[in-house]
Amino acid sequence: MRCLIETVRRGEISEARDFDAERLSLGRGADQDIRLQSRLAGLNHAVIEQEDGGTLHIRAVAPNHILYNGRTSTESVLTHGDKFSIGTVCFTVREAPEAYNLRLEIEEPTGRQSKELEDALLASIHPDAELRGFSMRRTAWSLSLAIVILFFLLPLAGFIYKPFGIWLRTLPVVSDLSWNPGPVSSAHSFFDTECNRCHEHAFVSVQNSACTACHKDTPHHVSEKFLESISALDSNRCASCHKEHGDSLIRHDEAMCASCHKDIKALAPDTKLSDVSDFGKGHPEFKVTVSPFPDDMSQPLRIPLDQKDRLMELSNLEFNHAAHLKKEGIKSPDRGKVRLDCANCHQPAQPDGKYMTKLDFESQCHECHKLNFEAEDPKQEMPHGNDRIVLTFLEGYYSARALKGDYRHLSAPQVVRERLRPGEELTPQENLEIKEWAAKYARDVDAETMRFRVCGKCHTVTQNRDSGQGDSPSRPWKIEPLGFNKRKLPNAKFDHDKHKTQKCTDCHDAEKSEHSEDVLLKGIVSCRDCHGGADAKNKVASTCVDCHGFHTSPSLTMEGKKIEPSSKPESSPGIESPPAGSNASPRPVIP
Repeated sequence: MRCLIETVRRGEISEARDFDAERLSLGRGADQDIRLQSRLAGLNHAVIEQEDGGTLHIRAVAPNHILYNGRTSTESVLTHGDKFSIGTVCFTVREAPEAYNLRLEIEEPTGRQSKELEDALLASIHPDAELRGFSMRRTAWSLSLAIVILFFLLPLAGFIYKPFGIWLRTLPVVSDLSWNPGPVSSAHSFFDTECNRCHEHAFVSVQNSACTACHKDTPHHVSEKFLESISALDSNRCASCHKEHGDSLIRHDEAMCASCHKDIKALAPDTKLSDVSDFGKGHPEFKVTVSPFPDDMSQPLRIPLDQKDRLMELSNLEFNHAAHLKKEGIKSPDRGKVRLDCANCHQPAQPDGKYMTKLDFESQCHECHKLNFEAEDPKQEMPHGNDRIVLTFLEGYYSARALKGDYRHLSAPQVVRERLRPGEELTPQENLEIKEWAAKYARDVDAETMRFRVCGKCHTVTQNRDSGQGDSPSRPWKIEPLGFNKRKLPNAKFDHDKHKTQKCTDCHDAEKSEHSEDVLLKGIVSCRDCHGGADAKNKVASTCVDCHGFHTSPSLTMEGKKIEPSSKPESSPGIESPPAGSNASPRPVIP
């Protein structure tokens, strides 16, 4: 339907507009094709449409009808020469030019003339005296004044004068509770009607002092070393990250962290951190924590997973993942061919499956790795887990064997190789000879098992430089302590249970690893197979706080006071302290 709309002012056409649409809308709304300025027109007052036969008709869609040829109407057929009006706007249907379906002339009064005409129309519509005095402007001002008094001035007075505010809260709507934008969090629900606990001053945002009044002993959200170099971190308002009266008290959006970390060197030029803006597109490679010295885990290194030439962890353990994960299986002394997978050794440490438990030799290794050391006594095994007692154990074992006799080793003296007859007693000289031989032979077996078999198969064994001194007078060889970090990514949160639908090898490159120095994590690319940034559409949308906690201070409270260190000694990461009363070295926890 093609229409020509002409606007007439002072008897002349001042504007002509061309429309080509299925329907033409008329009203006071900004979205109407023909926008009317009359107060009596509805936002969407009427529409002009063409029927299948080509006939044009106008239909009112607002309660205020159309005055068509002097008569009130809701729908009429448009004919050449007809006149209709909507409020104070008059329309005349003219003969349409060729190629047009409709031509309308619009005449709309302006200024004083428009107001007088509208008042007259209102008077004609509502002839009674009371309605003639009705004014939309006066009504709007009256309602606005009532709202200001009831919902602003009275609550404000109650905020300033507390007893009056308490009384106002007994009323249904006029207290300061009408300002409440939503429910408070469960942590603050016990004082949800005491607005003054947080809002200390009228028309002033919640200040940090209101938060620290209760949370003064909470650890500071910025570590002490950062406070000294980045003063802006301490000047931020608590409410900039903790949003009350919403879905969550803690912000989870990306901007909370990225506002600083997308250009972190602008705040801290000396920082070693990389810029981070989005996990999917603006996150550096993961850095894993490894120990370059297995006997000293106090100074671990942080190495990106893509720096393969530097990426190794010296653990003092020899272990070949690839050999244990062969598809054809490995040979077990008790069960024949056994096919192992990751779950044979790595089990959840807690019911929630968040972290893995430490490995245990008895349950995970002992079936195949027997600790037998004597060919003539294959069921006898050496103790595991405390190399300090191995030599003592061997001396006791071979002393007992020698006293029984019939131990036919080339190095054994005659009294050891011969079987004792019933009732026969050894002379003091023979006892001394047996003791000396057992001690020497035990040291030989200790050196052999430690260096070349049994212990030496899996552990790094070194000569004890302190042998003959202090607490190890007869301990020539020792097993170096294992050095494993319990957490490779200590600055991130990861829950194995939430990823149990994935294969272990999706994230850990274990099937190709032949050396225990290998770090098996594949890197950020394996995470991005499923996880995207905060705005990801076809992957799991992930923000900073999904994996990272906030950098809280271990040494300062929110008020800046020092936190007293715990009197309980803590073990180094990845090390299990020995039982009380034991002289054993700490036993490593293998993650």
